Amino acid sequence: MITDIRRGKAVPLKTAIDSVMEKLSTAKPNLLDEVQKTFAEREAAYGSQEDCFGAIADCWNGYLRQRKGKLTGRDVCMMMVQLKTIRDANATKYDNLVDIAGYAVCADRLKGTD
Repeated sequence: MITDIRRGKAVPLKTAIDSVMEKLSTAKPNLLDEVQKTFAEREAAYGSQEDCFGAIADCWNGYLRQRKGKLTGRDVCMMMVQLKTIRDANATKYDNLVDIAGYAVCADRLKGTD
């Protein structure tokens, strides 16, 4: 189950995925062209999807082992910092630092709320 933020209720993951896939199947062709362009840009900047997502998975698995339980909103912020750190290791960009700082601020705001 995941939370549908628009409705504020839990829905099965398959339902959420089906909804996204339905929207994509009826999307304007230029949306899918934009996705392909973005894939190419990201691969040029950060390396292959397999390598990048594999490195992120390694970081997140270590984090999850330490948490030993349910994730909080703050945990998601901290994991996004890890994602941006992995990206920055492959392509140093100022935007990564801005995002890291933003996630850190969000994590601080969420401290103790979960």
